[in-house]
Amino acid sequence: MKSFTYKNPVKIIFGNGTINQIGKEIKPYAKKVLLTYGKSSIKQNGIYERIINSLDENDIEFVEYANIQANPILSHAKKGVEIAIKNKVDAILAVGGGSVIDESKAIALGCTNEDNIWDFVINKAKPEKALPIFTVVTIPATASEMNATFVITNDKTMDKFAYTNELVYPVASILDPELTLTVSKEQTAYTSVDIIAHSIEAYFTKEDDFAPFLDGYVENLVKSVIASDKILLQDSKNYEARANLMWTATMAWNGLTNCGAGCFYANNHQMEHPISAIYGIAHGAGLAILLPAWMKYFKEEKKERLSKFFKAIFDEDNVDIGIKKFEDFLNEIGAPIKFKDIGIDNPDIEELTKLAIIGGYQRGSNLKEEDIKSIYKLGL
Repeated sequence: MKSFTYKNPVKIIFGNGTINQIGKEIKPYAKKVLLTYGKSSIKQNGIYERIINSLDENDIEFVEYANIQANPILSHAKKGVEIAIKNKVDAILAVGGGSVIDESKAIALGCTNEDNIWDFVINKAKPEKALPIFTVVTIPATASEMNATFVITNDKTMDKFAYTNELVYPVASILDPELTLTVSKEQTAYTSVDIIAHSIEAYFTKEDDFAPFLDGYVENLVKSVIASDKILLQDSKNYEARANLMWTATMAWNGLTNCGAGCFYANNHQMEHPISAIYGIAHGAGLAILLPAWMKYFKEEKKERLSKFFKAIFDEDNVDIGIKKFEDFLNEIGAPIKFKDIGIDNPDIEELTKLAIIGGYQRGSNLKEEDIKSIYKLGL
């Protein structure tokens, strides 16, 4: 294993009914919060009312900021900054999935520093502070509730970048599996793929060749997703499966899958971000197209790792058969494996490649232009 430092200050409150504790967690930090969320579904399914009751019980005022979209955009985050400053909020409460939490992190930086949010993202400026962030997760996928990263799209340039800074670790995150019982089959599929992608990025590209603990940890995360999905296909409101999937999502991208890996590359995320930025599809849908394509492209170079992976996941060490079984699983849960499956008949591979290369420069990449184009074409 390579040397590493691991720090994660986030308090996790996990379990049925824990949503009612959010006000108590916020009270020591804030008297007024910016309540961020996506669409109106939280008002229809009772989550909003329970949040407001908990805030009221703890004498916490709130200002709402809604309509955060999947693949959050910079212009909307800037408007959130204006509202947060105008109303003099002390903290941000993000209620939703990774997109809501990600934009909330951007807002937390934007309203406490003089520089533009995008200057931080492109490392042109360094933030000095951030508002405290609290989260209530309703769609588990990105682990943004337990990491210091957010992803945002500059809707003027269509650059979709990730940014990491310890200032945006949430103070506390509520993981109440009950809140996920109504997540749709489609959304469950996309979140499951995102969890798998988070788990395996370092597994296949890491510097350290001997890491049995890390490998086993990653393999079991993937097996956990598959086992949960098998149950949810039959019973979409199975609490135990939802709870297991929720915790797996958090553990897949909170830094633990990378500890001891040394240098690694997030190839599939680098290539997916332009897809969802341009075409507005779910991040997990784009990843579902790219994961098998990446495996096919690198099947000779990564033959040993792929064989090990498929042996652990499907008890199959033949790489070609393993990839086919992985595609079968994606089909089973309702995830796309080709661009056309998601309604993109003629993707602009040149533009996607250009944006992926820019993203690679921003985060570091080992992919050449010809690699990126070839992988995109395998998704046709």
